[in-house]
Amino acid sequence: MIVLAARYRVSFSVVTTTLRQHGARLTGTDLTSPSDSDFYAAGVERPAPDLKVGCVPTRWIQACVRAERQHMVSRARAQEMARRPLQ
Repeated sequence: MIVLAARYRVSFSVVTTTLRQHGARLTGTDLTSPSDSDFYAAGVERPAPDLKVGCVPTRWIQACVRAERQHMVSRARAQEMARRPLQ
């Protein structure tokens, strides 16, 4: 499971959830989030997050602005989704 997470650059929880959805029976030890050393022991590196915590992609912010300007969401909701004030 560690190798799958590293190969497909997804979190370990995505791997375990997907396996369960496809009928795998996982035990408590299978669900324990691996440490960095577990990844290194498997010969792979832990996948790096695509975004830093708190960062919002520019294209997402643009979509929030468009939604607000097209009156699909309120300004307050657009700002909440963009995680920043929009002017």
